[in-house]
Amino acid sequence: MLAMMNISDSRMGQWYAAGRVEGKIQSGRRGLNCGTMQTEGMPWTGIGGRVEGRPMTSRFLILPFLMLLILICASCAHTAKPSLPITGITGVVVDEQAKPVEGVTVQLCGIEKFGVRVIRLGLMPQYLTDREGRFLLPFHETDARYDLWFDKFGFAPTFLYGISGESQELKVVLRRGIPLSGTVTRVVNGLREPVFGTTITLRLPSEDLWYQNRTLTDDNGRYMFRVSPPPRGYPWLLYLLGQVVELYIKQGDSAADVDFVASVDFNVKVTP
Repeated sequence: MLAMMNISDSRMGQWYAAGRVEGKIQSGRRGLNCGTMQTEGMPWTGIGGRVEGRPMTSRFLILPFLMLLILICASCAHTAKPSLPITGITGVVVDEQAKPVEGVTVQLCGIEKFGVRVIRLGLMPQYLTDREGRFLLPFHETDARYDLWFDKFGFAPTFLYGISGESQELKVVLRRGIPLSGTVTRVVNGLREPVFGTTITLRLPSEDLWYQNRTLTDDNGRYMFRVSPPPRGYPWLLYLLGQVVELYIKQGDSAADVDFVASVDFNVKVTP
């Protein structure tokens, strides 16, 4: 490393180069005399106004690089493109009295782009409404159409189809619907007894992700769901031990009952 300096007179004085290089230089009538100086324990030799020596300690070299790095980072931050706004579907879920409903499951159940169904592998994302019944679905594909369902215990599920990512805020009403209930019994020694804790599954077909809900029978063998007339003409499907019952619920229906009777070996007989 070379540290350059100019000397224009013959006076003796102190000088600094390359950051705290200290020493004295003597000059004569005919120019600069050679001399040796100690700079923080390292010898430096002056020759004809030129100071030569080994590089100084690393801490004096790191500082310029750190300053350069800071300037580069600041320049990148200044010139970086702003992040794109998050598009999404927003809305609020209320009950029949227009009160917000907290904890509603908002489930993505289908996507369509340019009239073609988009197959998504794995689980479809789902979200929950907050205390004010509000939800945000961070969907970025503005050219897509989304199918959704909204579900919470005590309400009939609500289905929406073909929602655009650029739609205005949605207002979704959850209704109580009608009860779909029944009992599960089995025949033992010629007598019927309730079956406790068996699983009943309710499903609704769809082009993509089917709606599904499960419940357990109580001590009396009873179960209950809440449903509404299914969209697009699909039937509700009840499942128990491999048996499937189709139900077509219509506007104006007040209730639906389906009983299951199982034998000792759990062969099931359905009594709608």
